[in-house]
Amino acid sequence: MTSDNFSKDFDKFERIFTWYAWQGMYHHMRYQSFGTMAVFCWGFTPIADAISGHARRLPMEAWYPYDTKATPAFQLTCAHQSLAVILGCFHNISMDTLITGLINVACCQLEVVKRNLLELDVKTGSRESGEVKLREELHRCIQHSVDVMG
Repeated sequence: MTSDNFSKDFDKFERIFTWYAWQGMYHHMRYQSFGTMAVFCWGFTPIADAISGHARRLPMEAWYPYDTKATPAFQLTCAHQSLAVILGCFHNISMDTLITGLINVACCQLEVVKRNLLELDVKTGSRESGEVKLREELHRCIQHSVDVMG
């Protein structure tokens, strides 16, 4: 990523970069909120049981070598399960959003390649120098797309 293809003409493509950055943040926050709501609803189970007066029930059924219905054991086990699920949820979301973030960056760079290809225009006096300049610009665009893919 030390290539000039990724750092030159930043001002020219600032709107593209900004748009893709906001799209990435929007989708990350949306996905994060879905995960947070799922964990909140899951974690509400012991609270709902306590409010309705039912027996103590852990969020996840599991066998433990101690009585989980007893007062300090229930709270500690419930806190342990809650922390484990929250960490697992955030880890899963982080892995998913890492992949979508990388795809977002690749899409942004391919948009830059597309714009560069659309702007290929040679306005020079002689035909031979125009073809040489066009070939150089086309080579730069191809190299940029190869850098994005590789």
